[in-house]
Amino acid sequence: MAVLNEAQIKYGYFQVIGGFPPAEIVHEIKEYKGEERLCIACTQLNPLEYEKYMTGLKCYSNREQKHILNEWINFLRTETKAFKALHFNSHVPQKLFDAVCCQENLEELRFKWGSYSDLSALENLRKLKFLYIGQGTKIQDITPLGKIKNLVVLHIDNFKRIEDYSVLTSLDKLEQLIIRR
Repeated sequence: MAVLNEAQIKYGYFQVIGGFPPAEIVHEIKEYKGEERLCIACTQLNPLEYEKYMTGLKCYSNREQKHILNEWINFLRTETKAFKALHFNSHVPQKLFDAVCCQENLEELRFKWGSYSDLSALENLRKLKFLYIGQGTKIQDITPLGKIKNLVVLHIDNFKRIEDYSVLTSLDKLEQLIIRR
C-alpha cells in the first residue's frame, strides 16, 4: 500500500513537506512546548548581522551555545518518547546524532548537515519511515541503513565515500530513494 501522495512522489517527500518556517524553528529547550513534531537549530547560533536584522535572532556566547547543545542532548536521551518527527536545521555533531536516535517514537527524521560518521545508532529507530541525511561526507558505512525495515523514504546527500549501495536492496517498503552525490 502506497504511503506517498502524488506531489510527494513527483517532487520528493522532503521537498513537499520541506523545512519549517523560520518562526517555527526552536533553538533553546525552553522554547519547546511539547510538540511531537519539531525543527531544532541548536548549533551555529551566531547569525550574521543581516540575519539578526531580518529575523531578530539573538547572538549566543560560545559557552551558551555549548550549554544549549548539551541541554538538547540530555533531553533527547532522557525523554525518549517525546517526538514523532524531528528536523535539524543546523550542524549536527555525532553526539547529537546519537542522542536523537534514542527517540523511540520517531517516524520522520531530517538532518540538514553534520559531522556524523557513524550511522549505527539509527538501528534503534524501529518506527522510522522517513529519513533525510544531508551532507554525509564522513560516512563510510551505510550498513545500518539497510536495517531500518520500515523506511518508506530515504534521501541521502553527498555520501562521497560510499560506492556500493546494494545494502539498500533489503528495504522492501521503500517508495522513494534519492541519492545525491
